[in-house]
Amino acid sequence: SNGSSALSGLKLRNNCLEEAGVRELARLFTPGSTVTIRALDLGTNDLCDGGAQVLATALNLCCNKTLESLQLPNNHIGDEGARVLSKLLNDGSSITSLNLAMNVISPIGACHLAEALRENSTLSSLELRSNDVRDDGAIALASALPTSALASIGLEDNRVGDDGACALAGALCGAEVGSLFSSTSHRSSPQRWLVLCTAHMKERQIEELRGRPAREGFHLDLTHNLFKDQGVCALAVALAKGADVLLEDNDIG
Repeated sequence: SNGSSALSGLKLRNNCLEEAGVRELARLFTPGSTVTIRALDLGTNDLCDGGAQVLATALNLCCNKTLESLQLPNNHIGDEGARVLSKLLNDGSSITSLNLAMNVISPIGACHLAEALRENSTLSSLELRSNDVRDDGAIALASALPTSALASIGLEDNRVGDDGACALAGALCGAEVGSLFSSTSHRSSPQRWLVLCTAHMKERQIEELRGRPAREGFHLDLTHNLFKDQGVCALAVALAKGADVLLEDNDIG
């Protein structure tokens, strides 16, 4: 034996690890470590951004070529945590599932994730339920869809309105998000994305989506958000083309 240790999964949910506990765990993943892991679940451990930083650094050094599933829900992870975790999606990453549900990620954190997704070819599932992504973050994520490998994104309970819903529908129908929204700026950084969300999709633009091919089978959860008729009209086009979109509990007339 060469002394290597391959873990199919490590589940430590609800253990009050906090940042200090993650530092101890990170010793398993130091450079030269013989430990590899495919699935890691640290949900509900109060990691916060500091713990996310420690974990991301350790995983990048050791396990980013073997890790397939990273589950970090309900950990008070904010925008800085989203930024450092997005580095795990760099070229060569093997992660296919990332769960950041029930954290405190704002549009800025969503923009960091979107920037990483544009260059990523492995992540198929991104769960962001119960954060604070809003329209700005949804538009940024929509902009990354055409070049990403995503097949499922969870945005339940994120205060997404018509602009965000329309951008996501457009992306699912193959439209460039920039063509749906007017702007006086450009995407030079995640922060600059926040000024791009001022124009609304018009009815003719929704009509144009009908002639575009859709990402068939894509799963999009937009339950319990804030969009109204305009957003649902755009999403209905994606639904008609084979996308799987959950729309319960919105303000649809």
